[in-house]
Amino acid sequence: MKRGYKVILIIIGIIVLSELIHLVPNPQFVQRYIDKLNAENRAEIEYGARFAAKASNNLPVNLNLFGSNPDIKFNETLNFINRSPVSKFTYNGKYEIAVCRLDSLYTNGLLNTIKERYIDSDLSFNVNYAIDDIRYITFDYNNSNIKLNESKGIFLNLDGLNTKTLAKNDTIAYYSSSIKSLSIQHGIDGVRDICAKSNSAPGPIQILFLKRNNSLYALFMVAYRLNDHLDPNLLLSLIVNPKR
Repeated sequence: MKRGYKVILIIIGIIVLSELIHLVPNPQFVQRYIDKLNAENRAEIEYGARFAAKASNNLPVNLNLFGSNPDIKFNETLNFINRSPVSKFTYNGKYEIAVCRLDSLYTNGLLNTIKERYIDSDLSFNVNYAIDDIRYITFDYNNSNIKLNESKGIFLNLDGLNTKTLAKNDTIAYYSSSIKSLSIQHGIDGVRDICAKSNSAPGPIQILFLKRNNSLYALFMVAYRLNDHLDPNLLLSLIVNPKR
């Protein structure tokens, strides 16, 4: 009888031991989990923070690019710690326009300063970005304390369909595309100051660099819907005295 108890106890011990073995994590699983955490931490360090831009109803002073056009309605202004505000407008109830001042003291002409590259774009490492969605496109605005260096030139990186240079001289540089992504970069190895990506299929956009009173602006126009058409020269036609 005692032998029978011993056998039962041995069997129970084997069962308990086998369960304990199952509870001990596989070393390979543990290492994979640690690697995953390290990769996530590295990505967070490398890419910096991304956060939603803060909006207000204040129109920046001296922003009068559109004159008194009654079809252009002011929507909101995005405020940042380390860059000029971005103001957003609606045109004719069908299009949205974002206006961003890149530099308040810009002396170079745009003809030879702005260079186009037809490549994919991503965020710069170690840079904080503020996020804002305009319809089907997500914009990331550099919100780190990094200033534009005009001596290194400005690169417009575009990855899209039907990309065209519509006009270019010393005061304007004007483009249209159905983008997958774009970025504005200060110098070939510099920080990507503004990045944008379509949230689905390539989305129509017009991009206008405008020099006005020694300030350099970047304007973006998108349609309300992904499949809507943007007429050539539409955005430029809304600017008062674009060649001034």
